[in-house]
Amino acid sequence: MTRTHFKKKETRKRRRELFDIVSKHLLGQMELSQNVGACRYRKHKQSGDTIRCAVGAIIPDDMYEFGMEGKNIAVLLSKFPSLRYTWGVNIENELDRDNILWPLKIPTEFNKLTPWWKIGSTVESQLTLQMLMELQECHDYSLCRDWKHNLDRIEEDFLTCYGL
Repeated sequence: MTRTHFKKKETRKRRRELFDIVSKHLLGQMELSQNVGACRYRKHKQSGDTIRCAVGAIIPDDMYEFGMEGKNIAVLLSKFPSLRYTWGVNIENELDRDNILWPLKIPTEFNKLTPWWKIGSTVESQLTLQMLMELQECHDYSLCRDWKHNLDRIEEDFLTCYGL
């Protein structure tokens, strides 16, 4: 496996770019991307338009595959490693993520549970993944009319605490 490492400054800049892309996309679309109640990275409407969820907005057209649908961020990063580079995420973990449920929790020496993506990855990558998960939850679990408020909260949390 090829490992690409990103510097802290590059990762923060990319995290900011990802936030801005997703925020602008969701507020411009103001429509859930789902099919029969299940969220979709992309949904093609009868009108010919394509709508996207939060994470779907940052999957480049040339990387998108229908096989991504129904998979969470952990599985996407495992099965489609080119997304790691696109999103500026360092993941060095070699765990088999094909047969896991999200979020995988692994006991640590402190008898705490740690998500798989926190093991062998940089703090900056952990923050990027956390932000992407929060953006996805904003799309999946809140009303469109609440997106602005939720996006502002996510931005404030990451800007204040982590230097988005």
